[in-house]
Formats: sequence, C-alpha cells, structure tokens
Amino acid sequence: MRKTFIIFLVLGISLIFNCAKVNAKADNYYFNRENVKIEYDLYEKLCEIYSKGYVEFIDQDKFDLIKNNDISKVEIIDNEENLFIVPYSTVFTTTYKRIRIVKNGSLITLQLNWLNLPSTRSYDVMGIRFDRVSLSGTPVFSQTYMQDGTYKRNSTNYLQSFSNGFGTSFLLPSGTISDLTQSIDFFYNGSGRIYGSYQHAQKSISLTNSKKYTISHTGYGNVIEFDSSIKSYYDAMSGVYIDI
Repeated sequence: MRKTFIIFLVLGISLIFNCAKVNAKADNYYFNRENVKIEYDLYEKLCEIYSKGYVEFIDQDKFDLIKNNDISKVEIIDNEENLFIVPYSTVFTTTYKRIRIVKNGSLITLQLNWLNLPSTRSYDVMGIRFDRVSLSGTPVFSQTYMQDGTYKRNSTNYLQSFSNGFGTSFLLPSGTISDLTQSIDFFYNGSGRIYGSYQHAQKSISLTNSKKYTISHTGYGNVIEFDSSIKSYYDAMSGVYIDI
C-alpha cells in the first residue's frame, strides 16, 4: 500500500510539473524585473539589440515606446576593441569591451558591454557630443550587472551638461560580478550626427577628478576632452557615431 501511494505521488508531481512546463511554453512570455510582459521572440530580439541586463529593467513606458517602433528598422553602430587596460598595480590585463549606439525611433542609447571585466574599478566616464543636434529632455543612465545569480541595477551617476553635449561619471561595481553593462538613453531634436564615447579609468581616480573634462571633437572618442592632469588615467578608447 505504501509503495502504491509513493508511485501515485511521484506520478502526480510529474504530471503537475509537465503541465506547468506546457503552460509556460504556451504562454510564451517573459516577465522582467519591472513586471513587464514581453513576448519571447521580442525579448530575444531586444536582448540582441541591447543586452539582457538592459531588458531586465525596461519599464512599461519604455517598453511600449520600443515595441511600437519597427524593430527591423533599428540602427545599430558598434565598435569592439581589444585594449590593454592598465590597473594601478604592475599587472596588465587584456580586456575586451564593446561600445554601440542604438537608434530606435526617437530613442538613442549609448551602451558599453564588458566582454571581460576590468581589474580597476573606479570612476569611468561616458559622453555624447552633438553636431547640428540638440538634447531633448534629461538623459537616463543605468548600470546593470549579474551578482549572486541575480541582475542588479545602479542608476547613480554624475551628469554634466554642455552646449554641445553631455557626459557622466559613475563608479564601477566591486565584488564578484558578471554581465556588466552601462547605458545612457536620451531623445534628440534636429538632424545631424551624434558621437558617443566611453572612457575607462586605468587606475583609481576620485569623482572630482573624473569630472574634469569638456565635450570636444579633439577629445577621446571625438567626445571627451579630459584635463591634462588626468588624461593619462583613461584608456583613450575610440568612439562611435550615428547620422540621424
């Protein structure tokens, strides 16, 4: 009798599990951390265009904006570099990272994906330069990463605005993490060219010093012109641009 009960119990659990799998597959939706319901096909496309961490924290308003645009017309300009990132110690670590600009309708995203994590984690800087274009509204910064099996987000950043663009400083997260991505979203007015740059601090630098820059075509990535006193702290990664 006991064996019969155990067999029926196992069969019952198996049936429930299989039904749950069927229902999940039939639903064919992904719910992100903001409880936004996304069709799996669209979810996978958005992860390719942006990143998993970015999509994990898209709110309903941004998702509706992105969804209502024609995904097939999204423009992506990216640039992957093999750079030697110099930490504060005498150890050199070869690090790969990819910067890209994504134009999805009127929404522009400058994004940096770390393919391998840097040894030095201090204040990095992202910047945008406008050529015959102006900013509409306020830029939104987001830093996402995986830690302890969970995606986390940090939006703390220090924005500086200029007549020809803007930049922001932010602290890289410490500890054991993976899938690190930084993004800036913004809207624009006019038509012309938008330049984007990401500069990684190769040795520890203070927030105050990281903010010592202007926006210029002669700067790193054709965007970020650091003060001569701190210029050597950053890796001079080339930038990207998009015509709009």
